[in-house]
Amino acid sequence: MSLSANLSAMSRWCEQAASWVRYPPDRRRVREELWNHMDDAECAREASGMPRAEAVAETVRAMGDADEVGRALAKAHPAWKGWLWEVSRALLVCVFILAVPLLVNAVRDGSLHDGFYAYPVDARFAEEDYGTETLLAFWEPAAKASSDGYTFSVTRAARRYDTASGEEVLYFTVRASHPLPWAGEPMAAVRAFSGLDSAGKDYPRLPGGTGEPSRVRSRVSSRRPFSWQLEYEVRELTPGAEWFELYYREDGRSVALRFPLKGATA
Repeated sequence: MSLSANLSAMSRWCEQAASWVRYPPDRRRVREELWNHMDDAECAREASGMPRAEAVAETVRAMGDADEVGRALAKAHPAWKGWLWEVSRALLVCVFILAVPLLVNAVRDGSLHDGFYAYPVDARFAEEDYGTETLLAFWEPAAKASSDGYTFSVTRAARRYDTASGEEVLYFTVRASHPLPWAGEPMAAVRAFSGLDSAGKDYPRLPGGTGEPSRVRSRVSSRRPFSWQLEYEVRELTPGAEWFELYYREDGRSVALRFPLKGATA
């Protein structure tokens, strides 16, 4: 038998034994280890004076039955462990992908815009009186709108009367959700929404040319993987107004969140 034929016998033995290992990466490693072991054994026999062809044949014989060895290797390298590692690694990558934008957002979490330093959210909605403000009504509007993949929904609202300034104040929260957890913060909702009420009064979002302060103030109060909660404060609300609309009409986009108002004083 030729030398190449004997070497092919070693290769075939390794392939047959390793074929019992079902997890591909383990199978490749086992095949390589078997070949290295047989090559070392063959070289040792040849170094002792045995002809190379005979040394190769003796090495294959000494390894025993390839299928029997393969079954033992399969027990030592169960496929489920390998696939469990693959799934775990994929999950770790997904967690990392999800965590990075959340950590970046967390650095900016609670960032304030337009001087909005109102008292805690729950106090605005739950307490009858807080400071100089008296609660007129609390409700959960059902208003939704969509833009650029985001869905905006008004989750709760409170109408209060400020005895110090003699004005009505509207507080409400908006949930902005997106199917992609790494989507950026919906800044248009924070920086560019304006307001309008049933009396036709407009509530500008940004300071106007006269230097009058903005009447619609907002901030992102919390972030989750698929949503953000935005807090809004509207000053100088028209007494008796029946509905309020938060809108954005710029850059070819048109979004409107209109919801009824409750607790009017007049």
